Amino acid sequence: MAKNSGSPRRLRDSKRGFYSISVIVSPTASRFLDSKVVIFDLELTRRGVRRRLKQIQKELGGEGDFDNLKICCLRGKARRFCGNLKAVREQIREQNFEVVIIDPVYKFLLGKEENSNGIVASVLEELTEFCAELGVALIYVHHHSKGNQAGKDSLDRGAGAGAWARDPDALLDLTEHKKSTKEERIFTAELTVREFPPQDKFVVRWKFPLLVRDAEGLDPEELKQIKQGGRPKNEIGDVILAVLRMCDSEGGTTAKRISEASLTGLRTVQRRIKDLMPQRVVKAVSVGGYQLSLAERERVEHFKAEQEKEEALVHEKKAATPENR
Repeated sequence: MAKNSGSPRRLRDSKRGFYSISVIVSPTASRFLDSKVVIFDLELTRRGVRRRLKQIQKELGGEGDFDNLKICCLRGKARRFCGNLKAVREQIREQNFEVVIIDPVYKFLLGKEENSNGIVASVLEELTEFCAELGVALIYVHHHSKGNQAGKDSLDRGAGAGAWARDPDALLDLTEHKKSTKEERIFTAELTVREFPPQDKFVVRWKFPLLVRDAEGLDPEELKQIKQGGRPKNEIGDVILAVLRMCDSEGGTTAKRISEASLTGLRTVQRRIKDLMPQRVVKAVSVGGYQLSLAERERVEHFKAEQEKEEALVHEKKAATPENR
């Protein structure tokens, strides 16, 4: 099982889809050329996919044909497709397909929580059984989370649960390069493989309609740093702790309530809580959420005691002034 983790959502339609198609058309993927391939595309129309195929074929000199390729455009039909996997298996077996491409794979969730490792792992286990039963190679396409990807490990860049990246046998991650511009998109390609020796990173350029390997010697380690907006990370953490202090007598509260009280996005709150655990925040089983850690409570009590001392000193000084005698 292989996975391509594409560029951020804003680049999704123009590049990720072209890449997944070019994998089976490009001569560089020669091991697939004699294999029968089926594409299950859950976003594009049949006309859109065929247009992209023609554009890629033209760019490659007009060579080859599509006799070994079947395109199943399932836009708006994901639920029906997932409900008829048994019939799909039979068709793949009868027609001797050897490579299956799913783009994008998150559509298989059918509205379920993309951030749940349990849910995602269950879906991917079904796909693994699907591959093993039919003896096919599976390539699925996923997208990055929002925001700056440069500071993350390639396995942590995908949107949602970590299982998306840790399940496949091979992962190709495309992350925007420092030299990338609106006029020319450039990406660092990073391969993570389970059964083969580690592969060096390399740089590719988006030359419509293909990604081509960089020939100018760009350093693949130089990733694009995106300026972060919103409130500073420390400020968000302080707000979360303040809400938890207010709810401490109730045994804690949920991330959703913290999000609503602080006017901060739920996913941002969840990420920041992870940073605060376990030193300052711990799970509160009784409320299905979070509460202050013992160390943080002691810190709060110490702060209150110091404040009381300062207030007492101020009161004593006032009492000692001549006009108050």
